[in-house]
Amino acid sequence: MKKIGITTTVPIEILLAAGYRPVDLNNVFITDPSPERLVNIAEKG
Repeated sequence: MKKIGITTTVPIEILLAAGYRPVDLNNVFITDPSPERLVNIAEKG
């Protein structure tokens, strides 16, 4: 299943029906031991 990043409320059913696994990016940033590293990667992309 492909992953898709989300930062806001979306109907999860639509993403699941399309074959995506939703990933809440807010939680990814908060729980990472070095969130600054993720911000730097995102800004370079």
